[in-house]
Amino acid sequence: NDVNAINNLGAVYLNSGKIPQAVEVFKKAIAISPGYVNGYSNLGLCYYELKQYQACIEMITKALQLDPKDVKDIPYLALCYKGLGNMPEALKYEAIAKQYYSNFKL
Repeated sequence: NDVNAINNLGAVYLNSGKIPQAVEVFKKAIAISPGYVNGYSNLGLCYYELKQYQACIEMITKALQLDPKDVKDIPYLALCYKGLGNMPEALKYEAIAKQYYSNFKL
């Protein structure tokens, strides 16, 4: 039950386009270790790929709550809010993302 090994398996599924399998693996990682930031972050990326934008926002927000310095997924918040049609929030997170990724654009 090594959470890093489980996460790595999920990453293999995610990177090979097997998103439903990746979702299940990342959920298992979170169940084993509820404070595991990468589990929430990676599950969020899966939900983004599935266009389940609200679920993606929830997972990335949880990852940021657990580790506010883990900013790598902030661009996905902007993209998800855009996907949901919430442009004020999308633009807010675009501005935050640009602090870390100067070339990021919605």
